[in-house]
Amino acid sequence: MKSDIEEAEKTLKNVQAGESLRSAIRRRHLGDLEKSMIHIRKNGWEKDWGVELKDGEKLANRLRRLEKLKAEIMELKQSVISEIRSYSNPPPAVHKVQMYVLRRLGKIQYSEQGPKGV
Repeated sequence: MKSDIEEAEKTLKNVQAGESLRSAIRRRHLGDLEKSMIHIRKNGWEKDWGVELKDGEKLANRLRRLEKLKAEIMELKQSVISEIRSYSNPPPAVHKVQMYVLRRLGKIQYSEQGPKGV
């Protein structure tokens, strides 16, 4: 009887770990994602959550890359920002990146009429 309870508790923890991983994937939260994957691996539940672990690794790599890019954008000098703002009619792809960078830096705000401060 006692071993049945222990086995049920282990199964419950396994399921909770998988749900935690799925939740972190849905929320795209890097810290929780990494913790969940470590917890699953530490307890030997990789075979139960193989697909989710694979998806989680892919997402974690993309999120790490995005964080790195965000940090690089935040380190841009004012002269670079001024140059980006000075482009009067950039190609659509350049404009998209331009808007993203300026938005991330807090240099533009959006309203119903479109971007302001560009």
